[in-house]
Amino acid sequence: MHIPRTLDSEPIVLTHGNPSWSYLHRHMMAPLAATGRRVIAVDLVGHGRSDKPASKDGYSLARHLDWMFQWLLAMDLQHTRLSRPDQGGTVGLHLVAHFPERCDRVVVSHSGMPQGDGSNWFLTLWTTLMSRATRFPWWMLKPGFAKPISAATYRAYRAPYPTPAYEKGPAKFPVLIAVAPDNPGVPLNRAAWAKLKTFDKPFLTLFSGKDVVARGLDRRIVRFLQVRP
Repeated sequence: MHIPRTLDSEPIVLTHGNPSWSYLHRHMMAPLAATGRRVIAVDLVGHGRSDKPASKDGYSLARHLDWMFQWLLAMDLQHTRLSRPDQGGTVGLHLVAHFPERCDRVVVSHSGMPQGDGSNWFLTLWTTLMSRATRFPWWMLKPGFAKPISAATYRAYRAPYPTPAYEKGPAKFPVLIAVAPDNPGVPLNRAAWAKLKTFDKPFLTLFSGKDVVARGLDRRIVRFLQVRP
């Protein structure tokens, strides 16, 4: 989804979590564009309207980073404001770390880049269960189960995945959260955090105390960024 004002205006880049896609930002796009900025909502590979490799083995954190790095350079975005919710931050913070000259401001919500030092019981259980899953458990999003969403919203989130063959991305994405010390993403995340120590531009965290997954990560991020080399 892309609502441009002028192609040379300062862009706002929105990413999404899992299993959502750019539909997540349907209420934000127009007000943000009304500020005169170019607004870009990007679907991560395997999600939304992006291409979807048909095997879980086709997805890794390294491949997601390569896809997004190529996308950022192809778009040649400069003076970017980045908004990173949920697992979109797991990938998006790498963009900030590797291309700080292209990022002017960052907003992170309910996200982070784990370094293999464990997590809370829910995230540990979630990543373990999804490592064995062949498709995404959509029943968790159904109205009346856990999240207060309407039937229409539920259908919209499921729309890009008409059959299980399209669900390998959402099914694999939780496994890419590097909470376990042997996760392949750990060295990538540690290297990115080392780069972020030098990022000295505006950085905002927006977290809810009711989030059982990411609760407290905002304080860890703030403490980390306040400790300069």
